Amino acid sequence: MFEECLSLLSKGIASNDGIIGITDILPGRSSNEKRAMVFLKQDKDFVNLMDVTFFVGVKPWYHPWIEITYTYDLKMDDQKVFLYFSSDIEQTLVRLFCDALPPAGKLFVSYDSDDETRRGLMMNIPMVLSRLGFIMYTYGCTWFKDWYFPEGGFEGGQKLQGEKPLTPADKKRHLYQLKNEVSDFIVEKKKQSFISAFEEKALNRGNIFLKNISID
Repeated sequence: MFEECLSLLSKGIASNDGIIGITDILPGRSSNEKRAMVFLKQDKDFVNLMDVTFFVGVKPWYHPWIEITYTYDLKMDDQKVFLYFSSDIEQTLVRLFCDALPPAGKLFVSYDSDDETRRGLMMNIPMVLSRLGFIMYTYGCTWFKDWYFPEGGFEGGQKLQGEKPLTPADKKRHLYQLKNEVSDFIVEKKKQSFISAFEEKALNRGNIFLKNISID
């Protein structure tokens, strides 16, 4: 599992902002884990984007997952301004990782350095309408969890978890739940005389969500 994803990264993936690649693949904490650093190269400039852990699962108890932990500076070698969040690079990588996961697979993303997602979730914006959550939903995640679990120094930061549905029935159930949550949020915010810029963005995502959702 994950062979195609790792092969694509090893060869280099072209984005609008440069070539996305991967460092040497290293063993994780168990034989079921692999780890690597994903980087971006722009001409001679180079930046480490994230540390990624791939877990292949343990049948029948644990489904596969991928965990992303961002570097804290996200700067090019020569200190050029570099924007990752909401970029083509982020879209490319989230899509790649979601596509690599099987049904019931999970994507964990530590969002400490993602200011819009962090502040939006602190304001109780629905997870699916957060900046990061909406991208994860776009590429197949239908169940979300915002959490932190202490693990003796291995846990990383606060994470947004997106999970792909196991079955069509699960997907339908998840989408009904998301639809109700998004609809309630929009109704509540429309009653308020003032909303923040983060809530305004979430409302726009909510309208897109309701316009395009399809529950068979």
